[in-house]
Amino acid sequence: MVFPKKIVLNNPNEIPAHFGNVKIQGTLRDYCALDRSLQEHLPIPRVNTCFCPRTRVATNAATTQCPIRVYGGPILNMTNATAATYQSNNYKDQQALQRLVQKDVQPLFDLIQKLQDKAWNWMTADYTGTQYLAAWTNDASVKVICDGPQTIVQNGLTNTFSYEYTASWSVKSFSTNLEGNISFTFTVPRMIPQPTIALFLAQSLQTFVNRGLGFNTNSFPMALTLVASAQGYGDLNFYIPDENMGSITSNLVFAVIFIGLQDLVDPTNFRTRIQIFNWDYRNTWTINAHAFNNCLYPGIESNPGLIKTFLFPQRGSSSVSCGYLPLVYHNHQDQTIDSCQIAIQATANTIYGRDLGFSYAINTPLLGTQGQYLVGQSIDPNSFLEQAKGKYAPDLLTVAPSYNNVPVSAKMGSTVQGISSSIFNVNIQINNGTLKSNL
Repeated sequence: MVFPKKIVLNNPNEIPAHFGNVKIQGTLRDYCALDRSLQEHLPIPRVNTCFCPRTRVATNAATTQCPIRVYGGPILNMTNATAATYQSNNYKDQQALQRLVQKDVQPLFDLIQKLQDKAWNWMTADYTGTQYLAAWTNDASVKVICDGPQTIVQNGLTNTFSYEYTASWSVKSFSTNLEGNISFTFTVPRMIPQPTIALFLAQSLQTFVNRGLGFNTNSFPMALTLVASAQGYGDLNFYIPDENMGSITSNLVFAVIFIGLQDLVDPTNFRTRIQIFNWDYRNTWTINAHAFNNCLYPGIESNPGLIKTFLFPQRGSSSVSCGYLPLVYHNHQDQTIDSCQIAIQATANTIYGRDLGFSYAINTPLLGTQGQYLVGQSIDPNSFLEQAKGKYAPDLLTVAPSYNNVPVSAKMGSTVQGISSSIFNVNIQINNGTLKSNL
């Protein structure tokens, strides 16, 4: 397959070709010092007196509980050629794309892991004045940008205000022009400079880079709280609302592996990766919940159930954007049990009601043939696992109608039994017009 001409970024003179008209204001440490000096003049408590069981970090009694949520799900921005590679379900070409992205992005993640704060630069856009953080090599970049506050919420009982900021983490591979973006919302009790929120996110997510999928999701708000305290914002105690635990975990999985970095293939585990692509530009789809037997999902010790990740539709003039969700499972937690099943429930957010959508299930036994089951209805995933018994088919491609002729398809990478140190791939495509029904 042919990829766009490679972009080169190796000195500040070439930054405008990739980031627009920007200036390097300094390093992340320069901004930290500036921001910290401003905070020293404010009567803000430091984190040092009591224990918060939710985030497992020490907090001051006067701290404010600050919820973190996901602003939509991951988004992929790509060329038309790359979109065609995914839409064709050509796993050979997809693996080639994945290797190129890993070649670009992995050295950047290695650099961030090695240098930590020293890897980041403090940038300012010339025309808008937007300040953000960026790290890059010759082959890839990471940007962390904050917008807001978008909304101000007044609590009439306590006569207080809350301020909501949205911060995004964007990774780009230059040789493929493939970019991935995840966004979070932060609700805080007072106005905070935008680059400071970006700093919270950059310093927290860099602790996940190259650490693999063995993370605990609650370590994310813990990291945010500690970073904020170190900067002088000791009144902020971040936490994840229970209903957002699944969507935060999904974003962290994307931050760790992007479209498939080194941790995806673990030499000691057999994993299943289900990639969901939303090409439906008219509707937002929600991956509501999942259920599974005899396998593990990253970040949360028990079966999390809810995912609640929104896949926003987007369309560009010269590029293609799609909502994207990678779900990765460690199969056969108990290898004395042959069976291993996963079920996913999805709905379309339309005026027609919540029952519009699809349900998908896959069976990956230790012995025997892999199989999948797909229907054009939104069904509770635990109930759907029961419904799917005896109906798994080894077909490489199945298509179920959803509504308004929006097709949903599922294709397995193979039906060959997976073995240790391998990854079993599934692509679920929403509104992929290049596919035909096999039903």
